[in-house]
Amino acid sequence: MTRDRSARVVLLRPVVWCCVLGSVAVSAGCSNDSLSSNRAASSTALAAETTPSSVEASSSAPATAPSPEATTSSSAVAECSTEVALDIHYQSPDGVDANVVALDVYPVVGRCDAPVAVWVHGGGWRQGDKQNLAEERAAFYNAQGWLMVAVNYRLTTPGADPAVQYPDHNHDVAAALGWVHGEIAAHGGDPERVLLIGHSAGASIVASIVADPLYLALQGLSPSWISCAVLLDTAAYDIANAAGSGQNQLYLDAFGSDPSVWEAASPMHHVGEGPLPTRVLIVTRGSAPRISEATTFGELLTAEGVDAVTFDASPLSHEDVNEQIGRIGSIMTRLMVDELGRCATASPGTA
Repeated sequence: MTRDRSARVVLLRPVVWCCVLGSVAVSAGCSNDSLSSNRAASSTALAAETTPSSVEASSSAPATAPSPEATTSSSAVAECSTEVALDIHYQSPDGVDANVVALDVYPVVGRCDAPVAVWVHGGGWRQGDKQNLAEERAAFYNAQGWLMVAVNYRLTTPGADPAVQYPDHNHDVAAALGWVHGEIAAHGGDPERVLLIGHSAGASIVASIVADPLYLALQGLSPSWISCAVLLDTAAYDIANAAGSGQNQLYLDAFGSDPSVWEAASPMHHVGEGPLPTRVLIVTRGSAPRISEATTFGELLTAEGVDAVTFDASPLSHEDVNEQIGRIGSIMTRLMVDELGRCATASPGTA
């Protein structure tokens, strides 16, 4: 049977939230209960609460998401360390504080073959840190059988000399992925099953690495090495549009004032230049133009053979889309549990 590659948009409605994906609709409640700060206890609670079948994401995919144990690549190792490892320096660029280009690893205790979720924080390219919500987030991913890597990257400081601007942020995260490919097996991760996730500016960085093969090529890799990507509510698929003809200072600080650079920095303009991941989940919300741009990016990916789903998370706020992942009863938790299950057994990306 021919697989339906048409772009899919998921709609949420207030009060009774109805997730519509493909031809399946399921009602889901939402609460704001937060996770316990105790990592082990919260992992146990999440494992019991976040059943993979909570969100049905495609009529062409299995109704119940398979466990990460269902697939193990030949890159997994027999012995590994499953201790939390903080502030690992993934590169050492001249004149840069090593802690700025560092990552944290949160393994799954007792496993040497766990799929790997790489988290890229947001903050407008100028703030944010890998430690934000790290314990809660790690508990969530570990409960689903996934090792988590949280990445820091150089941040833009307005007026600083030398300036940190595009493409520095993208190159840093790509270098972190190069480290993951080469080193994560020793920490209990499977380097051939990688999910790349970003929120806000972090989602724009992820979109750039997914769409533009340049960044991973410098690490000896291809975007098709990434099994899946999740883009959480960014407005920066088209930098020229987001920069507002030079009127948005946030974008001017991060990307400069040259329109040709804005175009080169836009993930939208690089889709089709090289291989792509198997699956991409795009979570959007807010204004009609914002949702339209995210949907267009998804359609471009779909046209290249990617299983791309666009999820309209309105009426959640920009912060909710990030902070509610892992909260028991949240629609974002249910969505991510479903995506983790599907990604754990995803086939290689597009050729």
